[in-house]
Amino acid sequence: MGKKTNTILFIIYMACLLYLLTKRPSGSISKLFLYWPFENIPVDKFVHACLFVPMPIFLYNMLNNTSKLPRLLLSILFGVAIAVLTEVIQQFLPYRSFEVADILADSVGMCISVSIWGLIHIIFLETSKMKRFISLIIMGIICSSANAQDRFSLTS
Repeated sequence: MGKKTNTILFIIYMACLLYLLTKRPSGSISKLFLYWPFENIPVDKFVHACLFVPMPIFLYNMLNNTSKLPRLLLSILFGVAIAVLTEVIQQFLPYRSFEVADILADSVGMCISVSIWGLIHIIFLETSKMKRFISLIIMGIICSSANAQDRFSLTS
């Protein structure tokens, strides 16, 4: 995938992410997870982790002129910085709040992403078609989850 395509996908991803993390909560998340089997994991933390899974992949591909280890480290650090920034923004919204647990959940999502991405690199030896395929799947998941969240939102 070219750098320009990756940049465009990252901008779309960030727009969706900022919309989902700053919009007024509608209570629709509980409708999506009626039978949540994990009692110790709050549903909203799971959603936070899922939303941040694509972050390091996009950042890693955008930083393609540095060596692999610093590029991976930089992508995680930028991802954590964006997670902190979204929480700071939420602090100033009357219907949202700043939660350190959300930052931790975002970081867990990014760590899962880096682990899976590393395995895919090892298994498929960085074929560009596989990168494009995975990026398109991730964008599809993000867009469908945003669409599902709007579809299940409560009307006042």
